[in-house]
Amino acid sequence: MKLFIALSMIFIASGYCELLSDPKFKKPESNWHLRKGKEYKNIKETYKKGEFTLNSPAPSSRIYLCLYAEANLTEGEIYKLQVEVKTPGSGAISYGYGTYGDIFAPKGKKRTKKTRSKETKGENLGLLAATDELSTNWKTHTCYFKVKPKKSDLNTYLKVFLGEYMGEFKMRNPSITKVDNLPTSVKLGIIDVQ
Repeated sequence: MKLFIALSMIFIASGYCELLSDPKFKKPESNWHLRKGKEYKNIKETYKKGEFTLNSPAPSSRIYLCLYAEANLTEGEIYKLQVEVKTPGSGAISYGYGTYGDIFAPKGKKRTKKTRSKETKGENLGLLAATDELSTNWKTHTCYFKVKPKKSDLNTYLKVFLGEYMGEFKMRNPSITKVDNLPTSVKLGIIDVQ
């Protein structure tokens, strides 16, 4: 117990505080949502042993296959996105942070004409970065971004755009943390693959 408290204090003092509510995919039905366009309706994703996996049969527009996780970040602050992926397929993977409707609303909840007319379109809030650097081995994607002002009252999400990718995709240990200072020689919105 003392070790746990000591480690917690070190993480807090170092500024490390995980902002995704379920980075190990323990309760994906409450924390993660795979939005599928019509051409992807038969894809079956899995969440096992801390990994998200799917197999995409063909590339399309990036927005037609997208994994969402709600993340409430502060305007004007800088954050670090880090995720491990295994990508033996082809195409590109993109990451974004922005608004979208309430994807975790109870199923069957009907939107009235009045509600639909008040809704605004989703907006990018500082992160939209892509990489076509793929690998059959686990690689870490790291990207720093600064959160832009939000104009709508829609919810905010980390978005992993998979529509331009074809093949098996595996992801583990997704993480968003606030950083006080941008490391030297790092540019905002660029994905570093290690």
